[in-house]
Amino acid sequence: METRTSLLFVATLFAVLIIPASDAFAHKIGIFAAYDGEEVAGEVYSSGGGRLAGWIVRVEDGSAEALEVKTDDEGKFRFKPRTTNDHLLVVDTSDGHRAEFRIPAAELSDATVEADAASAEPAPPDLDRRIARAVAREVAALRRDLDRQNRQARLRDIIGAIGYIFGVAGILMMIKARSRSGPHDR
Repeated sequence: METRTSLLFVATLFAVLIIPASDAFAHKIGIFAAYDGEEVAGEVYSSGGGRLAGWIVRVEDGSAEALEVKTDDEGKFRFKPRTTNDHLLVVDTSDGHRAEFRIPAAELSDATVEADAASAEPAPPDLDRRIARAVAREVAALRRDLDRQNRQARLRDIIGAIGYIFGVAGILMMIKARSRSGPHDR
């Protein structure tokens, strides 16, 4: 009887703690964006990696009124920055979840590459812009992948949470068993 009660207690504790956690992981959203030298491009996605279409991204850039852009069918969005201030990109869900991504002002300033004065051949006039866009594209892809990896619930996180729950349940069962046995058994 005591084993059955203990198992029921552990199962109830497990259900109470794990089911809400899995729901939270399912609704976790993320946003990523990068400036490519001309415009900001980004995407909104769920913690599982699925892209979220039709979502509104609010752009706070220090202007009097925030800019709002909508994600396309692949969860992607683009806009031209209105200022060179820090940009805060925000996505709010109807159930209270929120994702933010900040683009510092330093990334929005035009990157320039100094031409070598000793060069015999003049550089094409748009070389600086082309180099900045190519580098921004490559770095953006790396940052996006890193951001996704940091936001995903990993197997070790889930196993760790389950271990924590069993540990707490074990401590509670030990306390309960000691309180039942009385002072003479200690």
